[in-house]
Amino acid sequence: MDLYFTNFTTTQRSKQTVESQEFIKKTLAKYYHCQPQDLILNKTPNGKPFVLEPNPQPCPCYFNLSHSGDYLALAVNQQPIGIDLEYMKDRNFLALAKNYFHLSEIESLQQVSLLKRTNQNNQELKKLFYTYWTLKEAFIKCQGSTLAALLRELEFSVTNGNFALLSPKNKQNYIFTSETVFENYICSTCSPL
Repeated sequence: MDLYFTNFTTTQRSKQTVESQEFIKKTLAKYYHCQPQDLILNKTPNGKPFVLEPNPQPCPCYFNLSHSGDYLALAVNQQPIGIDLEYMKDRNFLALAKNYFHLSEIESLQQVSLLKRTNQNNQELKKLFYTYWTLKEAFIKCQGSTLAALLRELEFSVTNGNFALLSPKNKQNYIFTSETVFENYICSTCSPL
């Protein structure tokens, strides 16, 4: 798996879309052995991007992208891939978790929040919340599904830098990564083993 990052040069949403397309084409042209302008991108009904043209058989790579704040992340892999990048801003983490997370994940967040209130504990709570969130989104994007349909059904274990999907029980195994990138951003990926 290869990860690529870039920052937007504009805050205008329409221009960010153009920059995103240019970044994707420039990066993927290396894998397709063509010029960026030769690539035509399209999206599935669920919004997952794919290369429409040129259409070599077999497909040389899979890719997925995510953007947050000023940054765009692109993952390229030989198998299906999902990626999520999030800016870790302060929120009411427990209230959000109760709406979107599995019960065991909520309990993990509550344990961290019950520790003596310090800046370090608040940072741990923030990072754990965004780790769960980005792992869920990366898995869902890898599947090509929509986010809302699966969030509460997914249960992750996050222990000492190890990530495991506990439910739903899938026949296929996945590899997950999650790391802090830039200042206050987190990026997670998911791909079949």
